[in-house]
Amino acid sequence: MINIWNYRNLTEQQIEIQKRLSEELSISPILSQLLVQRDILTYEDARSFFRPDLSDLHDPFLMADMQNAVDRLTLAMEQHQYH
Repeated sequence: MINIWNYRNLTEQQIEIQKRLSEELSISPILSQLLVQRDILTYEDARSFFRPDLSDLHDPFLMADMQNAVDRLTLAMEQHQYH
């Protein structure tokens, strides 16, 4: 199987944001470029990305069959099925 990487060059505006983030966060330009490519464009966006509050996280029960998974894990713990 061959993996194909989709890569977009940053625009001039994104390059300026990338440089600012790199300085503000004291991180490498490569990491700040990845942030910009994920539409993380401000110090506050980066803070929320790296150190999310519980309220920032999605409800895991929105995933299909999550209740079934929780029920199965609960049963396994009750029956000491640790292996």
